[in-house]
Amino acid sequence: MTMKVALMGGALREQIVADHLREKGFRIATYAMKDMRSTDVKSAEVCLKDASALILPVRSNDREGLIGGSSSACPVALNEKVLNTMGDRAPIYCGIASEELRSMAKKTEHPLYEVMEHDDIAIPNAVLTAEGTLFYVMEQLSVGLRELHIAVFGYGRVGKACAELFSAVGSRVTVFCRQRSDWEAGREHGFDMRYYGGTGAILPKADVLINTVPAIVVTEEIMKQLKPKCHIIDLASYPG
Repeated sequence: MTMKVALMGGALREQIVADHLREKGFRIATYAMKDMRSTDVKSAEVCLKDASALILPVRSNDREGLIGGSSSACPVALNEKVLNTMGDRAPIYCGIASEELRSMAKKTEHPLYEVMEHDDIAIPNAVLTAEGTLFYVMEQLSVGLRELHIAVFGYGRVGKACAELFSAVGSRVTVFCRQRSDWEAGREHGFDMRYYGGTGAILPKADVLINTVPAIVVTEEIMKQLKPKCHIIDLASYPG
């Protein structure tokens, strides 16, 4: 019998995955995925029944269990009861799992794989994210890129990709980090690296603040340091 793969939520990225798997001979069932009427089923339970694997959007689900990227008029929730309709120990794939999903997967004994933990996927994704951010900035700001002062919070994969891209097009970039190792690595690449204690000297001059830290670092105090028309772009996963 042909293996069944279930996909819940999502949009273009998940559509491409579904089409590729179908070409490989898998049976595909989707639920609440945008523009996938031909394979969309009526409920999460029907979608997951006897599935050999579940693929979720990159950001999986939130604290309430709601799946990201859902096209349904009603929010789509994932819970232990729904997961138990899958085949025994059927794996779950997503980009970044929420704590709620990790807990559910453990309780229902479904192996969980977070593909964004792997550099061969995460690094190209970070580059695409940086390119999308650059496109947004070019659309929204009516000044040349060389005139912009960009502040970046975090020097992980996405932070580094943003710093490299905006520096390459001539913007003035300042990167804020916590770890000494990140500070040293950024300095080696020629970036203006600062610790968060030094935001007061930089943020009042910033035209764009890009947050890549999955934490609440853009606080009210930080916002008060920004000039009124500074654009804040949050690229971080929850709880960024």
